[in-house]
Amino acid sequence: IDIVSSVVISVDDDPERARRAVKSTCAYLVAWMSDEKAAAHQIDLKQKNQIAKFIESGNEDSAAKLVDKKMIELLTASGNSDDCIEKCREYFENDVDQLAFCEPFGPKPKESIMKIARKILPKL
Repeated sequence: IDIVSSVVISVDDDPERARRAVKSTCAYLVAWMSDEKAAAHQIDLKQKNQIAKFIESGNEDSAAKLVDKKMIELLTASGNSDDCIEKCREYFENDVDQLAFCEPFGPKPKESIMKIARKILPKL
């Protein structure tokens, strides 16, 4: 049996641009996280619950504005190619056998998919 994990990925030569591109998707991941898990990872519960309220009301933009770097680092593989490779390797170190990459892929999805194929996958 292989263990497969879905990984939200956002890659760009500019790491901050990649992280900005993943904020909306990350907001959903934060909203769906249990309070216990959030507390275990030192995510502010008030902030997490506010993100969840915005998501529930359909206000994705406001939810994304509350997503911080810590949340992005915890829940996504985002940044430049090296940042994403490092995060993906963490999954393999924790007994995951395969990764299934999920959107947004990056600020320019087509270009980011090519980066994933040419720069990330060969190093995994």
